[in-house]
Amino acid sequence: MVKADIEAEITKRLNVYNLITEVISITDFQFSSLFSSAIESKVEAEQKALQAENDLRRIEVEARQRAAQAEGLAAANIAEANGEAEAIKIINQALAQNPNYLEWLKTQAWDGKLPLVVGEGGTPFIQIPTEP
Repeated sequence: MVKADIEAEITKRLNVYNLITEVISITDFQFSSLFSSAIESKVEAEQKALQAENDLRRIEVEARQRAAQAEGLAAANIAEANGEAEAIKIINQALAQNPNYLEWLKTQAWDGKLPLVVGEGGTPFIQIPTEP
């Protein structure tokens, strides 16, 4: 804008003398220190405002991501709890129908090693039926 204003004023003044200007170049143009400081302050304020907007957008995105993760974890925890509750129901039904189910579970978890020391009155880990 400054260049355009200067070109217009110079062209107007030179036309009085029948001189036609084609191009006017401003090679060394300096503002007052007060004006330069004001421009610099304005640019800094604009940059800070843009940075604040970007930070706000980033924070909003991160908050939405955390909320989505929390919802996903809550849903997974609920599904896991429902699955465990269902497994407990199934095990309880199996135990009610067949008391030997617990012994069968023990055999499935057993590593095949017998204890090296059994105290007096100790009961074996697995009950071995003696009846045919």
